[in-house]
Amino acid sequence: MINDFWGNNASLRMTWQATAKNQFSFHYEWEKRCDCTHLMGNNATFQGLSAGEATDHQIFLPVDILQMEWTSPVSNKLLFNGGIQFARPTFSTSPQPGLWPGAVAITEDTTGQRWGAEPGINSYLTPSTRHKIEPRLSMTYVTGSHAIKAGFNLTHEWGQLQTTIVPNDVNYTFHLGLPVTITQFGTPLTVRDNMKADLGVYGRDQWTHGRLTVNAGLRFDYIKDDVPAQHLPPTRFRLSAVDTPAVDCTPCQSDFSPRVSVALRPIRTGKTALKFAAGRYMLARGNSGIYNPANFVVNTAARQWNDTNGNFVPDCDLTLITANGECQVLNNNRFGTVNITTTYADNARLDYRRNNVQFSGGVQHQLLPGTSLNVSYYRTTWNKFTVTDNLLTTPADYNSYCVPLPSDARLPGGGGSQLCGLYAVSAAKFGQSQSLVARTSDYGGEQTDVFNGVDVILNARLPRGGFLTGGTSTGREVFDNCFAAEQPDLTATAFTNPSVAAPTLTNNPSGFCRVSPPFLTQVKLQGSYPVAWDFRFRPHTRTRRGFRSTPVWSSPMRPSPSRSAGPFLATRARSPSPTSSLRSRPTRTGSASSTCGSTRILQARRRAPLSGQPGRAQRAERKLDPEREHELRAELEETHADSRRAVGEVRGQLSF
Repeated sequence: MINDFWGNNASLRMTWQATAKNQFSFHYEWEKRCDCTHLMGNNATFQGLSAGEATDHQIFLPVDILQMEWTSPVSNKLLFNGGIQFARPTFSTSPQPGLWPGAVAITEDTTGQRWGAEPGINSYLTPSTRHKIEPRLSMTYVTGSHAIKAGFNLTHEWGQLQTTIVPNDVNYTFHLGLPVTITQFGTPLTVRDNMKADLGVYGRDQWTHGRLTVNAGLRFDYIKDDVPAQHLPPTRFRLSAVDTPAVDCTPCQSDFSPRVSVALRPIRTGKTALKFAAGRYMLARGNSGIYNPANFVVNTAARQWNDTNGNFVPDCDLTLITANGECQVLNNNRFGTVNITTTYADNARLDYRRNNVQFSGGVQHQLLPGTSLNVSYYRTTWNKFTVTDNLLTTPADYNSYCVPLPSDARLPGGGGSQLCGLYAVSAAKFGQSQSLVARTSDYGGEQTDVFNGVDVILNARLPRGGFLTGGTSTGREVFDNCFAAEQPDLTATAFTNPSVAAPTLTNNPSGFCRVSPPFLTQVKLQGSYPVAWDFRFRPHTRTRRGFRSTPVWSSPMRPSPSRSAGPFLATRARSPSPTSSLRSRPTRTGSASSTCGSTRILQARRRAPLSGQPGRAQRAERKLDPEREHELRAELEETHADSRRAVGEVRGQLSF
């Protein structure tokens, strides 16, 4: 299968000097393109196994962007600048042109091979699915000691919708060439939402007085989304219409963020500077679709298919949810209805936006002419986490149990003991879930995520335009959600920082609730120096801690309950004491997992790698991850007046 792609675009730019102090510029861009054998969603994973007709036809027709900007230097101290952008991205995704009307997407489950049609398409079918307008305006005023800037940015979107279509509303799954499963869809399904405002209003001032410079600012952020009332008409398999109500504030959030930085030269010689900065920053807006009832329409269900006559056609009435003909009962009796299993408390939806607070302080000192030393401290704190509470269970519905640990000299006490503090939900409550997302403070605790680090950097300017820079950087990030680990009916949400430590605490509720890794230190040195005939020599070296092994240990033994735990049907866990030596840094850890049947009940992580040979009751996997890694690199670069060309490079790496 070859991706047939073509595209055309055109643009126009124009500038108009209306008066001596008013200039206008215009820019228009038009694009039309076709990703004619496009692979979407899960199908993209199997691109080497998809026949041409099992791809979709995506065409952008057209994409329009219009920009207008105004600049007005009123005086040598006052400047106004503003503009507006209008965008109209219009694209449609559909089955391949000429596809047989009765075509159905088929997947062979043993190989992943797909043919017949695209299995599922998210398609924008209207002439214009989203309109976006973005006005902005700023004012800059500069005096002898002050530089003031204020303004706003606004984004507004409307007419936004997305329609999901599936060819003939079914997918077939084959096993070794024989039909085994039918998946039915309540398509087409159209979902609408609007972004009313994403507004930022800001003001800042830079004030200089002698050897002191202060930057102070304040930013106001406001977000408001909403969902209109929606009517979903009956489809081939969703026999009844679905109406969902309008939802306001999905979400509504407003925040003030102060920011300040100070630079001071305390000594008249000017060889030393003290620097300080602190500020609050909003994180990226979340997905408003989690508040849209139309996204919770049960739009897919599956049933077993026994093709007794071998004609590869399901001889049954697919509109019935009960077993009939060659088809078994539909596996979800909520098909075609709204099934909202997670709701959001008002205090988690209104004026509760994730943010971080950043602080830095340091000193810069001139050691020699052209040589300076910088020492800086950094701290970042992430705030406003949420927790998910299963309203259908209480802590009393969970029973604690223990699992045995393997014997290993690097485990505390040599291993061979039990790890307790794990929880299994009772059989009476198994599978029951109705989740409420709320603030962590509503449950008497707080989730924390804090980074602390120090940089020491030396910069030197060498003769003939050369330079040398190097130093060390060390830091660590500490995570803690122990308040939720002690309440088995709660689930802490993901940490904000995209560190690989975050999934450890999110996807592994039995992991230790406080992760306090050792400091990660790097040492770097690089430079550049001109040599003969317009060549420059560029050495580079770096030393950093390597990644430790990730072994896996699986126990066939049934966990031993610390009290009557009943059937081990589902598990939740809380950590041992936060001071336990089993604390870990997930980016460089060993891990152990124990299973009972098909239910994973433990995945404990620790700092020391758990090596050793596989035995009858354990399995160990080891990756070659050195404790420390040293990299050496040197480049030779030829410099001309208009370009540079690397003519040689030598690299080396030492790991021990």
